[in-house]
Amino acid sequence: MGLASMLILAPVVARADSPMFADSLVPQVFTLSQGGHEAVRREILRSTRVDSLTEDQRSVVMATLDPLETPCRSNLYPKDHEPGSPWLTWRSLARVDVDGTAWFVAALSCVDSLCRFAQGPAEILLHDRLALLAVGRDRSRVLLLPPEAATIGDDGNVVVDSVASVRGDGYIVVQARRHLNSDHPCYDGGDFVATEEHYFLVLRGDSLAQGFMMVPREDWDSHDDVDGDLVTNRTAALSMSATSIRMSYQVEERQLSPDGDESRTRTKITRRGVVRLAYDKRSGRFRRQE
Repeated sequence: MGLASMLILAPVVARADSPMFADSLVPQVFTLSQGGHEAVRREILRSTRVDSLTEDQRSVVMATLDPLETPCRSNLYPKDHEPGSPWLTWRSLARVDVDGTAWFVAALSCVDSLCRFAQGPAEILLHDRLALLAVGRDRSRVLLLPPEAATIGDDGNVVVDSVASVRGDGYIVVQARRHLNSDHPCYDGGDFVATEEHYFLVLRGDSLAQGFMMVPREDWDSHDDVDGDLVTNRTAALSMSATSIRMSYQVEERQLSPDGDESRTRTKITRRGVVRLAYDKRSGRFRRQE
């Protein structure tokens, strides 16, 4: 996948009054053994242009992540209701190189095959986390965001689906998009929620110098037979450069008529704003501009 600066026009996510910016994210970290590091790095030095892991490299990484199998398999349904067995997968998305360190950006997923229907196979359900494998000169580590382990008890689909990057002076900024929604192949009805999280990662050498998140998109549909559904949408335009990140957003509410009469729908803009961050050379971090 090619990496480039990205402009995103996004609709919305979770509850439109939820936080739109979170700084100083702390990932869950797994360090490869020295033998595992040497094996993975040796393969990378042989193929410096490869954007994804080989089967052998992936096996080493997944062995390091073996402790995550237990939370992935937690909350199993009874076997007659749970025909599939959850497992962990690694999907490579991109690679960037920073000062002798190869960073592989990927999705680590706790995968369900739930709800076997009368027609066709079980449906696959992903619970993705953003994963970064940093293969440096002396060590290799896997960093995972969010830090909480994924489990089949999580609601709906969660998918990391795109990556972009831009190079600064001695660092690289990686942007990764993670979609969440409450759609579930086993269940229907109730409120609908969809969220789009964008993670921004400042990479310097083999270290994550800074991690923060913006939520430019949020859709929330609250069902109400008496008063009519309330639909809340956050939409945003998001732009990134090596020294500046900007999100301009608005939140719209629509109160629908319970009888389905579109002429009685009431619409209002409840909030508008801008979130700006600028790179500070002295601290080596992006800082929010008030």
